[in-house]
Amino acid sequence: MSTRRRRSDVIVSDFLSQIGQGLLEEGHAVPPESALCATYGVSRSVVREAMRALSAKGFLSISQGSATQIAPKNRWHVLDPDFLEVNGGEEFFTQLQEARDLFEPRVVSIAADRVSDTEIEELRKIHEELMAQGTVSDEIHADLDVQFHRAIAAATNNAVLLSLHDSISSLGRRQRQAATAVPGAIERAIFWHGQILKALEDRDGPAAEAAMGLHMRQVRDELKDLTTGHYLEEK
Repeated sequence: MSTRRRRSDVIVSDFLSQIGQGLLEEGHAVPPESALCATYGVSRSVVREAMRALSAKGFLSISQGSATQIAPKNRWHVLDPDFLEVNGGEEFFTQLQEARDLFEPRVVSIAADRVSDTEIEELRKIHEELMAQGTVSDEIHADLDVQFHRAIAAATNNAVLLSLHDSISSLGRRQRQAATAVPGAIERAIFWHGQILKALEDRDGPAAEAAMGLHMRQVRDELKDLTTGHYLEEK
């Protein structure tokens, strides 16, 4: 990677961090190139490269003859790895769950019709490891949880569905880690994974879809508890 590339990455990361923190809001005018050059100690070509990268990620609106601005929020690529690298993503947990509510039950229904014995065995191993880990580590649980759901997506034999799953997995991993703060969250997830696995073993699409729907409701309820802090009041 060239020095110019590394310097432009610093600018991109700084902008993404400020956007994520709300320091730069949609419609906010970006300082002119000369000011950015002075701020970051770089050439105009480096600044332009960074601005192009931010525009490609949906965070900047660049128009000929007009001041560059922070783009409307509905254009931001909030799943972008560079954005998530410098931001927690908590603001988007609820929106992610809305997407999962639509996505996950249908995916597991398709997987039930196509899953192979080898893929069932892989799911069993992941589930057994989840049970063995228990509540030891929220990070380990989150990683195994993502692996379980990815293995289901892979069992659809649909490369597009698998890619869609992978596109949300980074934010999903953070969501899962946060949700483990709610007492019993890990145990409930393990229970529903067991129900989903049983339906997949039976190649029962409707049962798998129903179990996944209830699992998603469980996650949604825990996110509400996390947001409101009700679980703290119950301690």
